[in-house]
Amino acid sequence: MTRSRALVGFIGAALLLGSSRGEACGDKLLVVGRGVRAGRAQGVTRPASIVLYVNPKGTLPAALTESRLDAHLRKAGHSVRSVETRQELTAALNEGTADVVVTDIADVAALESDVRGAPSKPALLPVIYNPTGQELKAAEKKYACVMKAPSKNQDYLEVIDDALALRAKEAKKR
Repeated sequence: MTRSRALVGFIGAALLLGSSRGEACGDKLLVVGRGVRAGRAQGVTRPASIVLYVNPKGTLPAALTESRLDAHLRKAGHSVRSVETRQELTAALNEGTADVVVTDIADVAALESDVRGAPSKPALLPVIYNPTGQELKAAEKKYACVMKAPSKNQDYLEVIDDALALRAKEAKKR
């Protein structure tokens, strides 16, 4: 939209709003639109190093493809590394830079000890793919943070932020 069109639109809206009341002087015009949340427009406030453990036998590959999670995380400013084997995961964890490990909910129990033993003490974030309501409730009861994929209502970046906040809280306890 050109600047002159925007000005005409603003003046027209102000006249419409001001016509019902003569007290328009000093009032603010707020245009509410659909789009990215203000905090997300410039990316994340604290970029994280995220490791995606993508077990080819699990449901996470399908969830990643459908939700484009890795692309969303990179676009927001996070550094993302995908690994497919336990050896690659161990190497990524031993680098000491991982903040969050995202994995299929089916792999969480097998990876918990590896993640807890990592030098950087990353948060472990399970992903549940196409869950029923009962499965989702059970997962949320068992784990502090759970990512549902694909999701129209859930903000993936918000879940990552929650996992990072939980990690910081646990670090303070130590």
